[in-house]
Amino acid sequence: MALALWSCDGGSFLSEIDNNHISIALKTIEPGAFVSGEIEVTLEPRTNPENGPQDLSLLWELRVAEGAHTVLERSKSISSPDSVARLELPEDLETGLYTLGLVLRRGEREIEREERRFFHTRGEYEFMRVSSYPAAFVPDSEGILVARIKHPGTVPPFARLRFAGREYQGIVENGRFEVGLESPESEGVYLARFELFPVSPPDGSPDYEFESPVSYDHKLIVKDRPSPGLESGDPGFSRFALQGNLRDSGARPKLARDAAQSATEIGDPQFAVRDEVFGYWLEEGDGFELSDFVLPVRANGVDAFTLEFALYLPTEQSNRHVFSTVTRGENPIGVVVMLAEEGRLRLGLFSGPRHVSVEPDERIFPVSGAARVRISVEPQPDGTEISISDRRGVRFNRQIEELRAEDWELRPDELREATEEAADHPQRVGIGRTVVGGEHGFCGIIESFAAYTGKKGADAFVRSVVY
Repeated sequence: MALALWSCDGGSFLSEIDNNHISIALKTIEPGAFVSGEIEVTLEPRTNPENGPQDLSLLWELRVAEGAHTVLERSKSISSPDSVARLELPEDLETGLYTLGLVLRRGEREIEREERRFFHTRGEYEFMRVSSYPAAFVPDSEGILVARIKHPGTVPPFARLRFAGREYQGIVENGRFEVGLESPESEGVYLARFELFPVSPPDGSPDYEFESPVSYDHKLIVKDRPSPGLESGDPGFSRFALQGNLRDSGARPKLARDAAQSATEIGDPQFAVRDEVFGYWLEEGDGFELSDFVLPVRANGVDAFTLEFALYLPTEQSNRHVFSTVTRGENPIGVVVMLAEEGRLRLGLFSGPRHVSVEPDERIFPVSGAARVRISVEPQPDGTEISISDRRGVRFNRQIEELRAEDWELRPDELREATEEAADHPQRVGIGRTVVGGEHGFCGIIESFAAYTGKKGADAFVRSVVY
């Protein structure tokens, strides 16, 4: 402390009076640091260290963050006020969250106090990669982010994700942290920040108040996929990519005034990923439906069409409903796809009392794998030609004489009124009902579904857009 004294002639002089005061800052690990061996503490004087006292001691205490149990206490003599102290952690200290308490003293008088929460760990924590399902989200849709994580030991880490103003968290399971998201309503590139913590927050603390030193920033694209116009020649009559929403991006919603834009849920289908296959996970009874007949109609008759869909089955199943579309009327026209025994496909076609069922001899639906199935149907004057194929090629091809082109015709009152945009379009929409899964339905993922006009020409388009 400096005191100014005035002499009788008006002059002054300075006198230094020692009040034994010293101001020293303690610098150590950041809150939430990962520590494996020792903790370094730096003393930084706020006053001139040359004038500082020498009889300093640093007391440190290590406590378990949950329950405040003291693991150990230590005291170190400090030789000078601008020195560095290293605090060794016990070799048998378990992985967990701890509180480090630091008290700097001169004699019995406290000068400075600091407290930090940190993680004791052994080994590396790292985000290996983050995958987005789908690769780009559609606005206002569901999506999934999956982080693959490397971590030591058997204690599962705790992960946190912050995205679009919301926070998601959970335990890492088998090196994987999966989060279901709802995408923003606006297009753009959004940042999803992942953070990793060695253990879960203590009981009573739903989250950590500090950031993790191990983080990963994933850029997530939100971009709409507008459906092509009626004049584009797109063969997709009714198309469900099922990448987080149940919207139909085919021509059907634009052709009829009362046509549904999206399917509605049956039960509780959930957007999910299994073995890199993503779509809607259906338990028995789950599915979705549409109040339309989803096959193309031209000149009041069902046009040649190709059904394409992808399924993932976790278990062997038989006599399970996959898909059906049926017109409304006294003599309904319909198509039904079923899972038969041993992974075979059963296709049913009917018109009023006429009914045909076909079943290829070979397995079409593998277990724990994705099936890509294509069914082509062409009504002809002397019968109906059917072709069933998968990624290996054509598995079934037959001419069905029981159903002729005239059996595929709809009455005018079974068709929806055309929109102004579709007044000159050759195709119309039939009134009816379409169901995927539902009662007696399969268990697994439906990855996509589409009904295309014609028997050919959809292959390349389907691979690039739907799958």
